[in-house]
Amino acid sequence: MTRYSLIRLDVDTQTYSIHRMVQEVVKDQMRAELQAQWAERVVRAVEQSFPEVDYQTWTRCERYIPHALLCATHIDHWSMTFWEARNLLFQTGKYFYQRGQYWEAEPLWKSALEADEQVLGPEHPSTLNTVNNLANLYTDQGKYELAKPLYQWALETCERVLGLEHPDTAQTLGNLANLYRDQGKFELAVPLYEHTLAIYESALGTDHPRTVNVRNNYADLLKKMKQKTKAARSKPKAPRKQGGK
Repeated sequence: MTRYSLIRLDVDTQTYSIHRMVQEVVKDQMRAELQAQWAERVVRAVEQSFPEVDYQTWTRCERYIPHALLCATHIDHWSMTFWEARNLLFQTGKYFYQRGQYWEAEPLWKSALEADEQVLGPEHPSTLNTVNNLANLYTDQGKYELAKPLYQWALETCERVLGLEHPDTAQTLGNLANLYRDQGKFELAVPLYEHTLAIYESALGTDHPRTVNVRNNYADLLKKMKQKTKAARSKPKAPRKQGGK
C-alpha cells in the first residue's frame, strides 16, 4: 500500500497515516457494534496521549488536535460519556480557548457539559467547573448575556451544595466580579471581589495564587474607578446660557 501512498510514514513524528479511502472501506466492513468498540478504543488512546494543556505544551498538543477533533465526532455519534471522552472534550476545548479560538472551543465545552450533567449530575463540582469555563469563554467574547446566567447558576449551586465559604464558591464569585468589571459596572464588582478575597485568604492563605490573582484584579478595578472619577471631575462644564429679556 505504501507504493500507492495509501499508507504513509512520517519519519519526524514516527507515525503512520492511512488514506481516507482505506479507512472508509475497512469501516464499511465492520458491524456497528465493532465500529463502536474501535471508536471507544481510539478515544481512550487519544485521551491518554493528549498532553495536559498549558502554554508550554501547545506544540505537542497540535500534533493530536486533528485526532482529537475526529474523536469528538465519534463521541457525539456514539453518545460516549465515560471519563476519558469527557476529559478529551474538555482538554481539546481548553487548547482552543488558550489560543483564543473561541468558536472551536465552544461546541467542545458544551458537549462536555452535557456529558457531565448526564453522568455526574448538575450539582457535581466537575460539572460546575465546566459551567464556569464555558461562562468565562462567553465573557472573553463580550457575550455577557450568555455568561451571566451560567455564573449565577454555578454560584447558587455552589453556595447550596458546597457552602458560602468554599473556595469553589469564591471562584465563581470572582468570575462574576470580572464580568461586572468588564461591563463597566464597577459598583457591582466591588463587593464580589471583597467577598472572594476574604474567602480565599481564610481558606487558602494570603500567598495562594488564587488569592494573589483576585487581589490583583481588585486592585485593577480600584484603579479604574479612580481614573473614572478623575475623568468625570476634570470634564469641562458646559457654559450656562444667558437668558434674554
